[in-house]
Amino acid sequence: MFSYIHHVGIVVPDAKIAATEYKSTVKNEREIELEDIPSQKVKICLIENSSICIEFIEPIDRHSPVYNFLSKGGGVHHVCYEVDDVHSSINMLRPYAVLIAEPTVGFQNRLTAFMWMKSAAFGIRLFELASKRS
Repeated sequence: MFSYIHHVGIVVPDAKIAATEYKSTVKNEREIELEDIPSQKVKICLIENSSICIEFIEPIDRHSPVYNFLSKGGGVHHVCYEVDDVHSSINMLRPYAVLIAEPTVGFQNRLTAFMWMKSAAFGIRLFELASKRS
């Protein structure tokens, strides 16, 4: 069901600046993928690494779901799992998590959904489920 952790999402004031600084600090030679995600009212920079991606997330306006998170300092926001099927993964997690919003088109044109874990035991409560890239 869950293939692997695809990325860690980090909310920042400027996704491109954060990605550029990260890339120069860790000497990552891979290209930065810039993308607007209108359905989530964010801009992202996705930096692919050999084992996991980092997603820098910038709210596009005050109506963005991450705007308030940024106003409180931003930082690590969520962990994204790549899954075989978003809908069946949601159903599997329903006893443990609450669906934040119906699945929608997210990064790299993938079907994505966010779920809030009922327990704080993991240390992070927001998870994104993303369909595998076709």
